[in-house]
This record gives sequence, structure tokens and C-alpha cells, in this order.
Amino acid sequence: MKYREGIVVGLDPVELFKRELEPAETKIWMPLLRELCWEEVEWAANRTLPRKVCKPQRGENAAIDHLILLIEEIFETTAIGIWCNWYRSGKDWTPEHQDQYEAHVFTYSFGASRNFYFKSLETGLLTEYLLEDGDLMYFSPEHDANHKHCVPRSAEDGDRISIVIFTDEPYSRRSMEKIDQEQQSLMVTSFVSQLERLNPYMWQSFHNGETITLDTPEGKTQFRMRDGQLEIW
Repeated sequence: MKYREGIVVGLDPVELFKRELEPAETKIWMPLLRELCWEEVEWAANRTLPRKVCKPQRGENAAIDHLILLIEEIFETTAIGIWCNWYRSGKDWTPEHQDQYEAHVFTYSFGASRNFYFKSLETGLLTEYLLEDGDLMYFSPEHDANHKHCVPRSAEDGDRISIVIFTDEPYSRRSMEKIDQEQQSLMVTSFVSQLERLNPYMWQSFHNGETITLDTPEGKTQFRMRDGQLEIW
């Protein structure tokens, strides 16, 4: 994670949050996820994807709505798309590919554990992960641009469902909030330092609610006292 003055303002290119959902939670949501409108999709001439997939919308499934809300609230972002994969057994898999949607990608895992890897386009180096029930994986669009990823076949049995949520930049709301607060703090500091230079007439006018204009790090900035509160614009 990326921090600024003790506040999380971003994520690393790849993050794996283990057991982000507790077993009791995944046990509740897994049956609802199996009820999605799963289908086999053609992806090449006379060939179908080696797993079932679904592209649900908000409001169609309580589990999906819950997971979207979690991502948006925890990571202070906005979901812009959903894609779901159902691996009915270890024989189902996802070939090497890139998403190439220029979106940030969060993936929840439900059910059986499966291996997952990234493959560097430059070096061919594999970075492997074990995705277990309740895990949440994240990767950035920049990482996706330089890597393929894959869920290979498995000798283990048991089904797995992955819920892929595409979003805007994580913590974008929080980081902008922080920047705004810092800029306002600089302006207030500059304002206070210039108050001493105001002549008595301007000082009285300011406290009577009139607007004054001063130089701040942001340029010409207007200040006004209203109902005991300092307004800045």
C-alpha cells in the first residue's frame, strides 16, 4: 500500500489480501453466486472458453451488490464493470491473457483454492500466487499492460468462483480530499501571517463580513468571515 502522512492513498501494482472475507461470509454468498446466469462463451473459431462466465449488472444478485459495495467503500473508488468466472472443477481454467481495459482490477475468490500467475512480457518471469477462499487480489492497469495472467488447470477437484470488479483508481477520493485539505491549510497559514499587516480599517471591515483578497501559494485568494467561520475561495 502507498501512504502519505500515515494515510493510505494508493495500492502497490499487485496486492493480495488474504482472507478478506471470513469463511462464514463466503459460505453465505457462494450459493447465491452459483445462481448467476452462467453461460459458455465462444472465444475462437469453434472453441468456447474453458470455464463458464457471467457479466451481471447491479441489482441482479445480492452477493454481487454486496461485493461491489465492499470494494467501493473500503477502497474509496467506483466500480465500472463486473466479470465472473465459474471453474466447475480443476479441468476448467483461464489461458494466459491481458485484460487491457485500462481499469484497476479487484478479484474475490470463492470455493476451491487455485494457482494464479503473472507472466512478464519482457522477461517471461512467472510470479505465482495461491488464491484461496475469501482472498482478494488487486492489480493495476500499468501492471496488466506489462504482464499476462493465468489460472492454470489443477489436479484438485472442487469448484471455484471468481468475481472480477473493474474500478476507477483506488483511494482517488481520499487522496484528493487530502490534497484539498493541505492546500486550504497553506492558504489559512498565509492568511494568518498577513493579518498582522492589515490596517485597522481593513481588519474591522473583514470582521464585519466584507471580503478581502490576499496573496497565497494558490494565487489571489478571497477570505470572508461569516457566522464566525472563515470562508475561502
